[in-house]
Amino acid sequence: MYSILIVDDEEPVLESYTFMIGSREDQFSLAGTARSGSEALSVAQRSRPDIVIMDIAMPGLDGLDTIKELQKAFPETLYILSTAYERFDLAQRAIPLGVFAYMVKPVSRKRFLETLQDAASHLDQRQEGLSRRLEEVMTSAETLRREEENFLLLTTWQSLEENEWQRYRRLFRFSSDLGRIMFLEVETADRQERSGYYPGVIQVIQRRYRCLATEYLGRLLIYLPATEDVQQLERYLPGALKDVLPRDTPWRSGTGSCRPYHELYLSCAEALAAFPLHSGEQEVHQRHREVKELRRNVARAGTFDQGYAPCAAYWNGVFHENPFPVARARMVALFTLLIDDLLVRSGEAALLSLGGDPAVEIASLHSRHEWDAWAGRMLRMIIDAGNAGRKELPVPLLRAVDHIRGHYTEPLQLSRIAELAGVSPGYLSRLFPEHLDATFNDYLNSIRLDRAEELLIENRLSVKEIARATGYQDPNYFSRIFKKFKGQSPSAYHGRSTDDED
Repeated sequence: MYSILIVDDEEPVLESYTFMIGSREDQFSLAGTARSGSEALSVAQRSRPDIVIMDIAMPGLDGLDTIKELQKAFPETLYILSTAYERFDLAQRAIPLGVFAYMVKPVSRKRFLETLQDAASHLDQRQEGLSRRLEEVMTSAETLRREEENFLLLTTWQSLEENEWQRYRRLFRFSSDLGRIMFLEVETADRQERSGYYPGVIQVIQRRYRCLATEYLGRLLIYLPATEDVQQLERYLPGALKDVLPRDTPWRSGTGSCRPYHELYLSCAEALAAFPLHSGEQEVHQRHREVKELRRNVARAGTFDQGYAPCAAYWNGVFHENPFPVARARMVALFTLLIDDLLVRSGEAALLSLGGDPAVEIASLHSRHEWDAWAGRMLRMIIDAGNAGRKELPVPLLRAVDHIRGHYTEPLQLSRIAELAGVSPGYLSRLFPEHLDATFNDYLNSIRLDRAEELLIENRLSVKEIARATGYQDPNYFSRIFKKFKGQSPSAYHGRSTDDED
């Protein structure tokens, strides 16, 4: 709905226009009436009209001069002239003022309402255009923010390709291929409170230093181009942060070395090294190590008793430290990993003996007695299924497979493994395709690449670090062999895995 101010020194005109506006009260409202230019200025200050219908010939300040004054305060208001004289000189004066329409008195009802409708349509289009431009600006800003966040998160783990870097360099107008990563953490117990301080911290840093920043792991992740003086920044921070943090709020920072774009993940690791693990993070790492060791024990267990003892000790601790629903959820994760390991070791046939979905079955358990019964039965089936597959293999091949699984991160040669298995390299070489449908090299690569796949999904290490962690000393060879077996590069696989999770 648009508000209208009527300015005319004739009372009958004011009454007529007011009546016609009232007949379209769904679209228009009366902002007020005025009988002179000076009165119009006063009423407009109070009502801020969208449309002004202005008589030209009035005593004192005439209509066109009144419009000039109104436009200073209300440049977006639409002006319609209403006059008894159709004069060329008035039209000439009205054109520079951007007057929307010109009505000659007496004005018919049809002409009056059509002019108002045209004015409303014009204001609608203008408002739509403003909204569209505002949306475009906001969309552009949001897109840039997402690109900034994506770039920063990539620097934490990935070696950027040159084409990726060149795009970011153009987007953010970096003048150098060198930069460093800094982390800054406000040390408060409440994470939400901590996050609330970071926008202010970013502002005070960006007042003097060109940088990109986002929150990551409860800290500020900051990229500083090599052109910025990091020592000067470190001297600036203590005083600057007093303006945005409560008094005596502790904070700390860590800064990595200046590196080229494809080694920024190393600068990130250096910056994070300045932060000792919180107790919660230490617990997560400890649990990860425990689960990893359990998986090894179950995979190597020759009997149920050998695998059961360490598993029972683990889940007794979990159920003791956590409410039953939380402990139960962690057990879903554990048994999912154990079954995945069985699938890798023995193939899909081994899974047929396990029955239903462990996640569904565990969710139906409501007491420790039920858990102990279910877990013992399921663990026995996993160990028995794994051993059944192992017993089908010739002893030399079984020894070779066990050695590969325990030492896949090390340089392995067929001749050395054959020696450990007590057979010739030629004989062992024939056993692999006969019983495992794979050559020695393909089997070794499958073990390494399955582990690499897990590490890519975990998203904790860079591609280079994953290559070394799975026995590949040459990251380029790792990328080629991963693409050969998995159908795409490690970087592309990681992106797909992340999308799937989202």
